[in-house]
Amino acid sequence: KGDLNLDSKGLDHKAFKRILTKLTSGRSQPHRKCRRLNYDTFTEFGIERQLSSETSVHMLRLSGNTEIGDKGMDYLHLIPNSVNFITLSNCELSPRGIQKLCQFLETNNTVIGVMMWGNHI
Repeated sequence: KGDLNLDSKGLDHKAFKRILTKLTSGRSQPHRKCRRLNYDTFTEFGIERQLSSETSVHMLRLSGNTEIGDKGMDYLHLIPNSVNFITLSNCELSPRGIQKLCQFLETNNTVIGVMMWGNHI
């Protein structure tokens, strides 16, 4: 299954939003499974090329991106329906961010697992 590994890439909440927006835009063709995409090849210039062929991401790895924080949880609604597991460990989430995550999970029926150790809970 498609694994988008963005662990410890120094992403902030704005970059997180841009990546999620690219993942959910232009879904007009059938999905294809994702080859392990790393942020190194997932730059602002390469993101269109990587995702233009309708990559289907099933696991979204974001651990260690401390700048995502609570503000990043405002963009969870942009996560594609293909994603069923998210890692948010060490992302500087406080109880406020966890509350937003819980609200997202109440309305999302595709995410079945979230790993979030190492946050301020």
